[in-house]
Amino acid sequence: MTSDADQRAAAERVIANPIRTEQDRKTDAARKPIDFILFAGVRPGMRVLDVSAGGGYTSQLLALVHPSVISAPRCRRATETGGSVGAT
Repeated sequence: MTSDADQRAAAERVIANPIRTEQDRKTDAARKPIDFILFAGVRPGMRVLDVSAGGGYTSQLLALVHPSVISAPRCRRATETGGSVGAT
């Protein structure tokens, strides 16, 4: 079991990753990525599906926790009916 301090340290390493752009860092102020990562409870070894991924901000965060992430952008047809599209 991972302690809360270990989980927070892992989330902080994700945010500090050099692959993230300056725009990502500006977006962080409003999106609170550390809180999101801790809430999502994503851990190495999990498989994660990001439905309605949009521009990929959240998908990137999840992938930096662990690279087994499937990103499924929103489909126009699905959004017209109030749904979203997944990937398998």
